[in-house]
Amino acid sequence: TQSEREAANLSTGQLDGLVGTYTALIPPNAPLSCEVTREGDRPFVEMKAHSLKSEIYAASAESFFTTGGLDIQFTRNSSGRAVKVKVGSMELAATTPPVDRQL
Repeated sequence: TQSEREAANLSTGQLDGLVGTYTALIPPNAPLSCEVTREGDRPFVEMKAHSLKSEIYAASAESFFTTGGLDIQFTRNSSGRAVKVKVGSMELAATTPPVDRQL
């Protein structure tokens, strides 16, 4: 089951490369965005339109999951910075530069 999946340990740099805001324009709707943050070594994804914030768990450096069954896949550039994220079946592009969002 989803709750029995094992999470991989990622470095601070790998987590920092994911932090940011991602946006998709889904016609005819307004832009849909999500924000990836981290609190210490715990990454979170928040879907802004729904005000849903969930902790995400690493299956690998690019592949994550939630305990609720949502799969999240990041695409990184050559410097390790995420440029796209796929949340379920929805693809979003990075819209903010790297920022230290650690709380």
